[in-house]
Amino acid sequence: MWGQVISKHKKLDIPVPWPATTVSNEPERSKPFSEFGFKDWPWEAVCGPKLPQSRPDGTAWPCVSVITLTHQANAAERTRLSVRHQAYPNLDPITVTLEAGEQPRSALRRASVAARGAFVVLLADGEMLAPGGLAAACLIQSTDGATAVAGMRIGFGPSGVSTVDVIDACAPEWLNPQALPGPDLLMAHTVFERHVLGDAAAGDAPLRLSVMGRPMALQPEPETAGLPGMALSVAALTDGGAGGGASIADRRLTDALRLAGHQVRVVPLTRGASVVTAEWVDEFPAAEAAIAAGGFDLVLAGNIHGATRRADVLARMHAHAPVAAITHDLFLLTGRCDMPFDCALIHDRCTSACPTPTHYPYLAPNRIEAAWEGKRAFLRSDPPPLLLANSHWAAAFIRTVVGSALGAIVRRIDLAFPTQVFRPHDRAEARAALGLPKDDVLIMFAAANADDPRKGFLDMLPSLHAVARPGVGFVVIGRIDHPERLDLPNLFAPGPIANEGRLALWFAACDLHVTTSRYETLGMTPIEAGLCGTPTVAYRQTGLSTAVIDGVSGSLVDPNPAACAQEIARLVDDAGARHALGAWGRIALEARHSHAASYLSLLAALRAHGLVPPAAPRGRVRFDPAVVRTFAGAADPAPCASGIVRARPRRLVQLARRAKHAVLGRKLPLWVRRAAWMLKTARGR
Repeated sequence: MWGQVISKHKKLDIPVPWPATTVSNEPERSKPFSEFGFKDWPWEAVCGPKLPQSRPDGTAWPCVSVITLTHQANAAERTRLSVRHQAYPNLDPITVTLEAGEQPRSALRRASVAARGAFVVLLADGEMLAPGGLAAACLIQSTDGATAVAGMRIGFGPSGVSTVDVIDACAPEWLNPQALPGPDLLMAHTVFERHVLGDAAAGDAPLRLSVMGRPMALQPEPETAGLPGMALSVAALTDGGAGGGASIADRRLTDALRLAGHQVRVVPLTRGASVVTAEWVDEFPAAEAAIAAGGFDLVLAGNIHGATRRADVLARMHAHAPVAAITHDLFLLTGRCDMPFDCALIHDRCTSACPTPTHYPYLAPNRIEAAWEGKRAFLRSDPPPLLLANSHWAAAFIRTVVGSALGAIVRRIDLAFPTQVFRPHDRAEARAALGLPKDDVLIMFAAANADDPRKGFLDMLPSLHAVARPGVGFVVIGRIDHPERLDLPNLFAPGPIANEGRLALWFAACDLHVTTSRYETLGMTPIEAGLCGTPTVAYRQTGLSTAVIDGVSGSLVDPNPAACAQEIARLVDDAGARHALGAWGRIALEARHSHAASYLSLLAALRAHGLVPPAAPRGRVRFDPAVVRTFAGAADPAPCASGIVRARPRRLVQLARRAKHAVLGRKLPLWVRRAAWMLKTARGR
């Protein structure tokens, strides 16, 4: 089957310069895009593993009719080349030429009759599909059950990228009946016939739109320019601590806001937050003065328990600007703890009866009830604060605790990840660079503090031991005090990795990522692994059920070591299944967790809370052109971050920690904390 060229009078089945069905995932390199008049072409190559033969639900990749509407006998060569670069396995490319005086919809009706695709994309002369755009749209259509999928549109001018925007799903008429749809919209054929061509015979053809946060198309001479007119002034509030998942997530979300044109100022409660001082401090004059005088539209608060154990400071700031608190954990719901999953007190009242006052975040028992009351007062504020949950599970859990008696509003958002950093690499090259065995199946676990019992590593050990055999290796990333006690053969434990690019290389070098944490509101490592093309096996519980898209980016299992071991063993023996999950996962997670996608979810939450207008100007959400640099394959990618976690401690610190664990375990009694506080106070004076 070859591509079709449609004239006004008849269909001509003649060959054109690309095949309708392509099975190779290698980009066309014989004629680079730069030869077609582009300056600063934004991508170097197609990125990602070869597409599996089917979508995750078992259905074949649907046929997509790519209709190019042209005023000349041959469409622009760069348009055809962009279609060929899709490496999509079921294409039906059609070129329809407008005759003199013919209306575009008349030509499109002829093309629609000839089209055999279940879905349609419409291109005009010079418009192009972004690398991998069709596969991403068809995967999202499958997982969301959508009848239309929109991606990001990149506007090109003489000097390169000039605008980046995406259809606003909240716009009253995102599919304008007066205009032809752009190249950034994949439509079911029935939707195209009913809502674009006005064919009543196409039936009802419901419009169910999904918007993905990754590039779909490029368009010369863009119709819009500039950044959004609704830019907010945002204070990004942190406790001032460095390293750890919450601070990483806050930084990435701050980057997403800036790429959407908003002004963001980072305001730490204290410089270098200390667990020694946080228990006794609740006033932060410099930070509070900055919020009071800053004229901010929004205070976006991350974790604060590294600086204080109370929420009073948020209540005082809420009087100056609306507070939206990201619930990286559940600290704002309790008297002191951050992960109270098994504690009955959280649904009633936190008091001095707290069973874990010597666990971080520490707080003296006689002060817990007052802290709980202060947080409840903040949640009852008028107007109510906004709680941003990072997973479906977290949103549901918070709503059950907050209930109707408290005024706080709960909305879910997707966190941002640098998809240009966490991306697939050639596995053999990655292993050679890291000194890993070439042919072994490598199973990976990663956490900032890998030996923290709450991360589930001790629960995971029986599962790993069950699959240990020659040809299987294990990688543990993060701080771990006694790796020898794991008793795992063929173990690689490089310790904490503070550079995102280096961490991504480790993810990409491994075959499988495993996590059995029981205390996660989301879980960032399954997403980072999936973006690198490495699937995850995780317990089906808490936020992991959002971080791992079951059957797409990995497998969710019942929370017990036997079930985990069984699924690990299955995937160790099935390289094809690992490859498929890696390919699907990369596509789906990029569309959901890119900086652009994260911002779109935050925008929806802010809209629902009345902090921004209900629809974007002209029905499109716009971004700074620099957002293109946050996608894999960018010719000029944004740099990766370093210092994302604390570096490996010195030997003396390791020995001191081991001694403390031997005597006190992971608890820190009140007398020790008071002594440390007095010492720090005396040194300060």
